[in-house]
Amino acid sequence: MSAEDETEGAELIGTLRRKKDDHGMFEDAWKNKWLCWIKGDMLHMRPTASGLLDGAKKGSFKGARETFPLTLWNVEALAEAKFCLIRPGGQQVRLRADSQAESELWVKKLTESMSKAKKEKRDMGHQHAMKMAQQELEDMKRDKEREEQRDVERTRERLRALKEEEMRIKRLEQERKEREEKDAERERERERERE
Repeated sequence: MSAEDETEGAELIGTLRRKKDDHGMFEDAWKNKWLCWIKGDMLHMRPTASGLLDGAKKGSFKGARETFPLTLWNVEALAEAKFCLIRPGGQQVRLRADSQAESELWVKKLTESMSKAKKEKRDMGHQHAMKMAQQELEDMKRDKEREEQRDVERTRERLRALKEEEMRIKRLEQERKEREEKDAERERERERERE
């Protein structure tokens, strides 16, 4: 992928010098130039051909791009056109622009992009939490509806059982009345026979 393809759609692109942490005593710590661009919620950096370290051969940095997720970093403006990316925990990337105005532009754009990326991440977290809460409410509603349906079924079953019991009692009452009537009829017949 060419540098043009990588940087297409970048919000800010430019060349910055990156401080080398393990430089020699007489070595310029700021000699390495990096092509830097902000795209979405990422800061991308790739060494430029003129910024090759320690006389390395041209092309040896192919694929040596570094990417910094802006949700994980903060930016701090320093003096003399310098600024620093700082990650909680202490990791730092020190950068220098060619001018104070360019440095201020990078700090401003990084701050804006970091704020936007962090807000989007919070919003996504909030949306996820809202979605989970909505799902929980729906599950509770569904469980409640199922329980209510079970209650309705149990009530219907009890009513059915009560009606059956009522019919059985009526049937028994009817049978008792019929027996009493038969017994009364027999008793009347016996009395007639006695007379």
